[in-house]
Amino acid sequence: MSFTAVVKLSDKSFRIGLLKRGLTGKRIILEEEILPQEGGQVPERLTATLEDLKKEYPLRECYLSIPFQSVTTFFLDLPLRKRQEIARAIEFELENRLPLPLGEYSLAFDVLARRGRISRVVVMAVLKRDLERYTRICSGLGIRIKGILVDFLEMLNGVMKRGLLNKGRSLFIYRGEGSYSAALVENGDILSLKHFRDLRFLMNYLVGITKENRPSCYYSGRGEPPVELMPCEQVDYDFRAFLSELVSSRKPLRVDFLGSPEAHYQHRYAVALSSLAALSFILYVLSILIPYWLDYRELKRLQRGIQSIESEASDVLNMNSRLDAVDSRLREMVLLKKRGYEAIDALAELGRVLPGHSWVVMFKYNGKTVEISGFSKRAIEVLKALEASERFSNVRFSSPIITMKDRERFVIRMEMEQ
Repeated sequence: MSFTAVVKLSDKSFRIGLLKRGLTGKRIILEEEILPQEGGQVPERLTATLEDLKKEYPLRECYLSIPFQSVTTFFLDLPLRKRQEIARAIEFELENRLPLPLGEYSLAFDVLARRGRISRVVVMAVLKRDLERYTRICSGLGIRIKGILVDFLEMLNGVMKRGLLNKGRSLFIYRGEGSYSAALVENGDILSLKHFRDLRFLMNYLVGITKENRPSCYYSGRGEPPVELMPCEQVDYDFRAFLSELVSSRKPLRVDFLGSPEAHYQHRYAVALSSLAALSFILYVLSILIPYWLDYRELKRLQRGIQSIESEASDVLNMNSRLDAVDSRLREMVLLKKRGYEAIDALAELGRVLPGHSWVVMFKYNGKTVEISGFSKRAIEVLKALEASERFSNVRFSSPIITMKDRERFVIRMEMEQ
């Protein structure tokens, strides 16, 4: 039997829920909103609460839900499809968009849609020091963190799974502690995610999105929808529904600052099964090959005896075979030396013809084809300079140009004239 805590953080308080995993799945056994005592802080009160829960329950893991207003959100369209490549491209894109150095932030993203080679990605950034205040509390108490999620996104997942935002143009508004969060969705595709500390800013946002096409509006949170807003349908979404959604494995939008623990364990389980299968196969193969290996050793012993006799009887044949081997190695050395000079010539030609505002970060040469990757203010000027060189032919871009703030990234392939 295991227990999982869910902590929903906010600026002035936190809500905590305790789930019990049994034969029938997860069962909620505790849900409570806790305010720090006078003069106290949320981290100190959370520490005391978790200590009390550990005394009563065998609590070993928890989820943290951080407030949406503490994260910075970006929507990016990237000409990539693999998640590893997208993660690297995000760091380039956000390098100059955040007020602090990129190393000060934890990043999380999810792919919203793929259209051809273009992936639409939502990226969220939060200061590492804001997360460490709470992760240190859990690690200090011996509680493993299973996920660090965003509260408004989990509410949005729950509303979308109910089918309320899957048709037409829809708007979901959530009212928290003195602030508002809004998500604009069209046919199940998330178009924007916004946070507003004041009702006036929310009103300005609504004026902008309702000029052409008024969306269907859904409202959840503290109190009734303000009369100034457009007519909205009230959505009942309490903390119990939030707890169920937070630990759900099926989500339209998955943004986790800790990664995906479920995927991690599934991967480890798959690796263990694969290792056992591979070990069984190896043992089976060895049981077949060992008799053949013993015969092979005996055959090699006989061959060594025959070779000894042949060397004593025919030194000339032995010398010819040695000469052939030396000649073959000499030819290989000459070929390697020639290729080395060709690579140096290619590098020298690149240094001569490349524009001054360009630099190369990758160079490959396989004896005929040269491939380079780098950055330039204008990648087309690099292509023209290489086409004008007598040492290169068939010059072409081998991947799309990626445009950044003040430079362009390029990958060019060409043939080396002999």
